[in-house]
Amino acid sequence: MIAEIETHDFFVPYARKDHASGWTTRVVEELLAGHQRFSAGRELKPFFDQHAISAGAEWQLYLAHGIAHSRLHRTPIAP
Repeated sequence: MIAEIETHDFFVPYARKDHASGWTTRVVEELLAGHQRFSAGRELKPFFDQHAISAGAEWQLYLAHGIAHSRLHRTPIAP
């Protein structure tokens, strides 16, 4: 079951195998810092799951819920 998830400003998609070096975290941190510099300190709140999805969890449902509750998201277009 999914715990209640707060609304986020945007959803950060990534594959854990591609995140091994931590590059996704660095990109998100830079994005947040840059936004604060240009928005008079307003913080953005990303949906950026790094630890919440445990083995055997309904990860597809969890991520779909995260996307649906993000103010800004892009739905990929199938080829």
